[in-house]
Amino acid sequence: MVELVPVISGIVQAARHLRLRQPRTPHLFDCSSHLKFRKSSTMQLAGHRSIAGQRPCAARTAVKQVRVAPVQAGKSHKGRWSAMDAGNDTSDDQQDIARGRGMVDELFQGWGGTAGTANAIMSSTDYLSQAAKTFNNIEDGFYISPAFLDKITIHIAKNFMDLPKIKVPLILGIWGGKGQGKTFQCALAFKKLGISPIVMSAGELESGNAGEPAKLIRQRYREASDQIKKGKMCSLFINDLDAGAGRMGEATQYTVNNQMVNATLMNIADNPTNVQLPGVYKNEEIPRVPVICTGNDFSTLYAPLIRDGRMEKYYWNPTREDR
Repeated sequence: MVELVPVISGIVQAARHLRLRQPRTPHLFDCSSHLKFRKSSTMQLAGHRSIAGQRPCAARTAVKQVRVAPVQAGKSHKGRWSAMDAGNDTSDDQQDIARGRGMVDELFQGWGGTAGTANAIMSSTDYLSQAAKTFNNIEDGFYISPAFLDKITIHIAKNFMDLPKIKVPLILGIWGGKGQGKTFQCALAFKKLGISPIVMSAGELESGNAGEPAKLIRQRYREASDQIKKGKMCSLFINDLDAGAGRMGEATQYTVNNQMVNATLMNIADNPTNVQLPGVYKNEEIPRVPVICTGNDFSTLYAPLIRDGRMEKYYWNPTREDR
C-alpha cells in the first residue's frame, strides 16, 4: 500500500499539470509539448511500477492520446478574404470591391446603400467605348462586291504601309445614289477584314456648343489610334458626312461647327500622326488611322477637303451583277 503512494501522487501531478496547461481553444492545442509530457509521465509511472515489482501498463491514465493530422501540401489556410485567395479570385480587382462588404466596421465603411466605400463607382460598361462597332450580328453569306471590297482593302493597306515619297490620302470618300448599299457594303467589308471601326454619324457633327463636334472627331480618331497602338486594326468610319458637314442649299444654316468639322478633317488629313485634343500642344506621334466616309453628294463639302491629296473619291454605282 505504501509503494502505491508514489504512483498515485504521480498521476495526480500529471492531471493537475495537464489541466493547467490545457488551452482555451481546441484548434490552438500544442500537440508536440503534450506528447513530450505524456512520454515523460509514462516513463515515470513505469519506473514506479517496476520498483513495486508489478507489470507496467496496468492502469489507465487520465491523459488521452492526441491524433495528429498529416500536413497537407500547398496552401491550405484560407483567410477572411477567401475570395482573394490564390486560385479563387476570379473577379476584377479594379471593379469588384463589393466583396469586402461587412468585413470592416460600418463606422469606417460608410453607408450601406449606394454611397459606401464597398460600392463600385464605375461599372464595367463605363470602360467600353460607345463608338466601337462590331458586326457579330451580321450573318455570313451576304454578297460583297469584289470592286468595293478591293477599294476598301487597298485604301486601308496603303495607310498602314510605309511608302516613302508617296502621298497617300487619309480619307476614302464613297459616294453615290441613295439606297445603293454603301453603308451595308462597308459593314460587310469591315467584317470580312476583321476590323472593328470607330463609327460616327452625321448627327454627331452638329451640337449646341461651338467646337464640340470638332473635339469629338479628334477624340474618336485618337481612340482608333489607341486600338492600332495595341496591335489591332482599326479605322474611323463616318456615315453621311455630307448630311452633317455640307451645305444643302441656301435654306441650310452654315454654322461655326460646320466650318470646324471641315477644318478639323483637313488638319487631320494633313497631319495624321499628330492629332491633339483642344488645348493640348505637345508634339506626340500617334499611329495613322485610315478614315472612310460615305455620302450622297460630296460637292456640298468644303472644296479643299475633297482634293485628291486629302480624300480619295470612289463613286459607287453597282452593276447588274452587283444588284
